[in-house]
Amino acid sequence: MMASMLPTLPDHILTPLPKLRTAWFAAVVVFVISLLVVETLVEGEFEKIQTRSNLDAVAYGSTLRTRVDRELNKLLYISVGLESYLHVYHMQLERDKVTQLLSDLYKRGRHLRNVAIAIGYTVTYVFPLQGNEKVMGLNYPDLPAQWPQVKQAVDTAKGVLVGPLDLVQGGSGLIYRYPVFIDNAYWGMISVVIDTPSFMEAAFQGTEGKGYQFAVRNRGADGSLGTPFYGDPALFERPGTVLMNSEVPDGTWQWAIKSHSPPAFNLVWIIRLMGWLLSLAFALAVYAFFRERSQLANLALFDELTGLANRRLLTDRLEQTIRRLGREQDQHCAVFFFDLDHFKEINDKHGHAAGDQVLMSVAQGVSEELRLSDTVGRLGGDEFVVISAYTRNPQHITQIEKRLRKGIGKTIHYEQQEFKIGASIGVAVYPEDGTTAEQLLAIADQRMYENKKARKAGR
Repeated sequence: MMASMLPTLPDHILTPLPKLRTAWFAAVVVFVISLLVVETLVEGEFEKIQTRSNLDAVAYGSTLRTRVDRELNKLLYISVGLESYLHVYHMQLERDKVTQLLSDLYKRGRHLRNVAIAIGYTVTYVFPLQGNEKVMGLNYPDLPAQWPQVKQAVDTAKGVLVGPLDLVQGGSGLIYRYPVFIDNAYWGMISVVIDTPSFMEAAFQGTEGKGYQFAVRNRGADGSLGTPFYGDPALFERPGTVLMNSEVPDGTWQWAIKSHSPPAFNLVWIIRLMGWLLSLAFALAVYAFFRERSQLANLALFDELTGLANRRLLTDRLEQTIRRLGREQDQHCAVFFFDLDHFKEINDKHGHAAGDQVLMSVAQGVSEELRLSDTVGRLGGDEFVVISAYTRNPQHITQIEKRLRKGIGKTIHYEQQEFKIGASIGVAVYPEDGTTAEQLLAIADQRMYENKKARKAGR
């Protein structure tokens, strides 16, 4: 049930602008609410369009990842076969035979720059030798740029795909390091160097003209991001880009995928403009209806922030209630005085706008829990008063206090913050505690402070 507010104002309507006439205020509220409804519908439609676009981008990205995996698998099997050979013949390796084997594997694998075998950490065999002379005899610990990946492969006993990185023999490429262990001891390293442009061209062949742009970069295990090695690097920073991760041997690639075709904004704007026009027409109709009534409203009687009765109107209501109850039998009146816990801290930490939102939300929450015959008002700051008339019923005060705490304790949302508010409450009863408005307010105020002290003491 809602508590009684201004006779000329709808219940719970707040007043964001001082001295604003009721008619204009009602029209503005209706216009804003209508716009919010329209914007909610428009945003919902836009989100549907955007979601469909993102799902399509994810599906496209999955296709790209599958193609890369397929091309990689064609190359990485070379290491597996070569490891098997080394397991069998590591004690009787002959250069001519090893060279012939590497030559055969090189011919079978596309996009290869070279295949190398290191015994220990020194490159002992490489094919083709032409163009890769600088690789022969290299000691991996002497290569600061490559040694960490070599050591990682040995430490994990797993193949590691790194790069693209600058090669000793010139140019750049992807390198797949595959450690060879014999009798559970490290024996050597197989290195398969992949020509990056050729590999990417083969992997992505046939994906052009699909309405998407994409780029690829390395993503470290610690979350660090490398320089994009394929596609437009700016894609990673553009709004609306879909980011995806894919696993490669002991590593991760991050993809940026963006559609060439923007969502259907035309339909969204048509709906939005029609909604604005309808909202404006509705607001003007409400203004015409309330204009005459709004001119009669006396804003001096109401709190500008919350729309509740202010001190002047609240005192007048209480005095009228006391006069009426003086003529009736078995009628009582309870005055509840409460202020909010830690309100100053909210103002200091989050700003006055957050404090205003708390006050407005508390005003609305309390009003929703009270009866139409009850009156709720704000004296100032975070102090509120509720007037509730009732017949002789000992449970009435307890019930009203429970409703007050329920209304006050509702979760309050402000921007990305959530607040849960408590309050100290004091109550004075007519005629037991006083027969004038001044007496009842003073006693309720005093008991509120007593309640605050008791709550702080944990009682």
